[in-house]
Amino acid sequence: MSAQQQQAPPYRPYRQVRAETPHSRAVSCVRFSPCGRLLATASLDGTVALLSPSSLAAVATLRGHSDGVSDVSWSTDSFYLCSASDDRTLRIWDVRPFLAAAASASASADLNSDRCIRVLKGHANFEER
Repeated sequence: MSAQQQQAPPYRPYRQVRAETPHSRAVSCVRFSPCGRLLATASLDGTVALLSPSSLAAVATLRGHSDGVSDVSWSTDSFYLCSASDDRTLRIWDVRPFLAAAASASASADLNSDRCIRVLKGHANFEER
């Protein structure tokens, strides 16, 4: 390798794109969908927001948990999102309708549990690792 090929790429300073979120409390988790068309954010306010990664515009807000949401996980096909909450439930959401909306990021929806297809009630206690 030549000396030029071994040099590190030029430093590019961090540039904040957007600071506000659709949440009223702290964000606890951020995950890109496997297809890359949606960004899910979980919050201590008990909601999950779906954002367009290109514009960071809110596509939908998923409501149904009675306590903070600590984590989210996508299905490999990006059709479903699982949210884990301090209310000791997992909720599985059908997010297929929002994949197309994320491309345009023009329509925003505020949803309750009508997109939630399954609620799994969990443990009485949680275990710290």
